[in-house]
Amino acid sequence: MEAMDQLLELFDLAPELNFGTNQGWAPGKLFLAGEYAVLAPDQPALLFAVSQYLHCQVGISPWPGRGLLQSNLPGLEDWRYERANLYEADSAQWRYVLAAMQIVENLVEEVGRPLQDYRLSIDSQLLADNGRKYGFGSSGAVTVAVIQALLAFYGLVAKSPLMHYKLAAMAMMRLGSKGSLADLAVNAYGGWLYYVAPDRLWLQEALANQSILSLLSQDWPSLVIQPMFAPADLEVLVGWTGVPASTDSLIGQWQDRSGAAYQAFLSSAKETVQAIKEAFETGDSLAIQSRLADYRHLLLQIEKHNTLSIETPALRELVTIAQAYQFEAKSSGAGGGDCGIAVGQGQGLKKELAAAWQAASITLVELEIGAPQRPSKEAGN
Repeated sequence: MEAMDQLLELFDLAPELNFGTNQGWAPGKLFLAGEYAVLAPDQPALLFAVSQYLHCQVGISPWPGRGLLQSNLPGLEDWRYERANLYEADSAQWRYVLAAMQIVENLVEEVGRPLQDYRLSIDSQLLADNGRKYGFGSSGAVTVAVIQALLAFYGLVAKSPLMHYKLAAMAMMRLGSKGSLADLAVNAYGGWLYYVAPDRLWLQEALANQSILSLLSQDWPSLVIQPMFAPADLEVLVGWTGVPASTDSLIGQWQDRSGAAYQAFLSSAKETVQAIKEAFETGDSLAIQSRLADYRHLLLQIEKHNTLSIETPALRELVTIAQAYQFEAKSSGAGGGDCGIAVGQGQGLKKELAAAWQAASITLVELEIGAPQRPSKEAGN
C-alpha cells in the first residue's frame, strides 16, 4: 500500500488547517489501581482523566528557518530554535516537546509533505497556585498536546485518539522511558480507562526497524485501551499532600522484580484490578471501595519488601481521615508524595472529609473526575 493511502486510513486531510494556528489539549491523569504492577507485561491498570489541562498552540513562524518554543511550565525558558540543528541542539529541558515534534515531523516526511517552522506555546493548568506540580503527569500531557496541535498544523486530523497515543508512546520510547505509557492513554482519550501496556520489547525492535506509518497502521501486541464508565453514585475525591514525588526515582529504587514475592504481587494485583473493572461494569460502588482497599494493602506489602516510600506519613493520614468518613483511600501513582484518592458512595460525608483533610494540611483538589479529552469550553479559541 502506498504511504499516502496508509495515511488516509488513519487521518483525515484538513488543508484548511495547514500551517494555520492550531490547538492541542491533554487532561491530567491519576491512577485508581494498577500502579507498579502495570510495569510488568500483561498487567492491567485503571486510570482516570482530571479536568485540569495542558494546552498547546502552534502557529506559523515569521522567521524563515527559525521558530520559537514558549511555556509556563517551571524550568522551560523561551527557546528560539534553528531548523538546521533543531534535533541536534542540547536542550534537555525541552526534551518531551522536541520528541513530540520529531515524531510528527518524521511522519510528515514519510508521506512526502513539506515541513514548516512555527511558534509553539504551552500553557499548563497541571500546577498548584504556587507553581508546584500536583502529580497529574505533565510530561505525558505535554507530549500528547504537542502531537495533537502539530498534526493539525500539518493538516492531519487523527480518526482515533489511538493515533495520538501511539505517536506519543513512540516519542517516549525514543527518550528511553521505562514507564508503562499509561498516562499517554489517558492524555489521549480522557475519561476512565482500563489499560494494559504494549509489549515493550516488540515496540523497541519495531521502532528500530519500521516506519512511523507502519507502526501506526498495525495492532500492537498486548496493548489494551478500553474506555470505562463509572457508577453514577461513585464519588472520587483527590487530596494533595503538597509534597512532590519523583516517579522515575521511586521506580528506580524498586530493585526486586523477581522471585516469589514479586510474582505473588503481580498475581494479586491483576486479580484486584480485574475485580474493580468488573465492579465498574456492574455499577457496584461498594465493591470498588473494597477492592481499592485491597490494592492499597498490596502496595504496602511491596513498600515493605522493597524498602520504598510509597505511602508517606501525609498519605497515610489522608487515608486514615478518609476511612473515618466512610471512604476508602490510597496513594495514586508512584506514591512518595503528591496525591491520594478517596472513593465513596454518593455525596456521603464529602464536605466533612474535605474539612478534615484541610485541618491536616491536605488540599482537596476540585476536579471533574473522568474528564473528557478536551475541555468543554476552550476559552480564547
